[in-house]
Amino acid sequence: DKVTDPANDPQKFDFTLTGGPSNVNQSFQLDDDDTPHDSGGVLPGGGYNAAETVPAGWDRTSATCDDGSPINNINVAPNETVTCTFTNTKRGKILIDKVTDPSGASQKFDFSLTGGPDSLNQTFQLADGDPKHDSGAIKPGSYNAAETIPAGWTLDQTNTTCDDGSAVNNIGLS
Repeated sequence: DKVTDPANDPQKFDFTLTGGPSNVNQSFQLDDDDTPHDSGGVLPGGGYNAAETVPAGWDRTSATCDDGSPINNINVAPNETVTCTFTNTKRGKILIDKVTDPSGASQKFDFSLTGGPDSLNQTFQLADGDPKHDSGAIKPGSYNAAETIPAGWTLDQTNTTCDDGSAVNNIGLS
């Protein structure tokens, strides 16, 4: 079975189910809305292996079988149905934009974007009108954006915002 966070994501995930006394060799795809894959009848015993290829931009959150078997050595008892569930979390990204008053100023401003589960540490420069800085695909978590204000400029704290309501020094990325 396939579960995604966020729910109902249309991303297809590639799977194989191999081995065991039946010497199964199946390849298939599932997304979050699909009915779980049914192997069909198999001989009782161990050694069945379910494997998933995790696409870029996703992380495996868990992979468990409801009878306690590990996914790489599923043991099927006589008349048993084992359901193995693979859960993946989609990575997000943070975009940083620079706006100046007066608009269109060419001054470059130094920024850093840090934190999160992988200890992100990005430094970059932006001027008003530059393309937004894209963090790339990063794991959900708490991040910090900081800006160094050059001489002759002041920070307008009332307009320093994140579109999800997070504070720039505690960005909550889902």
